[in-house]
Amino acid sequence: ASTRSFDLLRKRADYERIGLSEVWFLDQTPLVLVCQRPAPDAPYVDCELGPSDTVTSPLLDGFAVAVDDLFRR
Repeated sequence: ASTRSFDLLRKRADYERIGLSEVWFLDQTPLVLVCQRPAPDAPYVDCELGPSDTVTSPLLDGFAVAVDDLFRR
């Protein structure tokens, strides 16, 4: 299995099972998959963000980063 498949299936399930509130997966393309729990025991809700989007987090007050900036070299 590819690393992408492993991350999106196995790791995501493990992180959800142990109770992490939020997980980000960055792809080789300028793509970020943000998995967030709307409530402590709720399943993840996925949000896919592309190059022109901005990632924010309810866990980090005031935090915002452009997806493009996450992929700059």
